[in-house]
Amino acid sequence: MNQKQQAFVMAYLSSNDKAEAYMTAINYPMKQEEAEHGGNLMLQSPEVAEYIRNVRQRIRTEVLKEIEDNRPSLLTTTEKREILAKIARGEARAVQYGMGQVCNYCGMSEVPTFEQIMAAIDKNCTTCVRRVYKDMFGLR
Repeated sequence: MNQKQQAFVMAYLSSNDKAEAYMTAINYPMKQEEAEHGGNLMLQSPEVAEYIRNVRQRIRTEVLKEIEDNRPSLLTTTEKREILAKIARGEARAVQYGMGQVCNYCGMSEVPTFEQIMAAIDKNCTTCVRRVYKDMFGLR
């Protein structure tokens, strides 16, 4: 890529505006239509298009890796095994809170279905597993 194409790519990746990126790359003020036409031509260049695609893919990969690396584990393997043991022994009970007709904050104790508990464990559902089931099973 030549210098103008490199400048266009850097400006385009920053603004995602082809006209603005084109005017920045050539460092010359022009009408919006002319700048958009020039930006289209730049984006049609195979070198430019491939470079932009590669940079975006690299950024996407790095961001997903960072998210995955920093995602906290909701339950340890030991905690999951403790939950499964309580399910197997029939000790599992959940309290669901909501608005009732008579009270503003009612609680109802019920035994969740096996599928509900397994789905919560499988998905590491924050609201279902950490708040309700960790408290429900007395896990710390």
